Amino acid sequence: YRPRAPVPIEDFSDPAKRAAWIREKGLKVFSLHSPLHPATEIDLFSEAPLDFERALAAAMRRDLAPGVEAVFVDLESLLKLKRRAGRPVDLLDIERLEALRRSADG
Repeated sequence: YRPRAPVPIEDFSDPAKRAAWIREKGLKVFSLHSPLHPATEIDLFSEAPLDFERALAAAMRRDLAPGVEAVFVDLESLLKLKRRAGRPVDLLDIERLEALRRSADG
């Protein structure tokens, strides 16, 4: 995975650079992509968007394969994350997730 922005990935770990990006460019997430895995993109939030302990306690766990467990953020936390990111793709995801929730609720 490499940064979508034309900067070295190490720059994201520099608190002063990250603070400048937040202040000057309105950075909310730092996106990483991979030509080997084009369907998956990783978003690193510039600031902690959730209380980690609370999100972990509410998370869902699923076995993907024997001995391989995945942890997924719960729906409310996911919606909060997407609202905070606020990009057009996130806003569309929110609409779709809310529609799925309404159809599941009956």
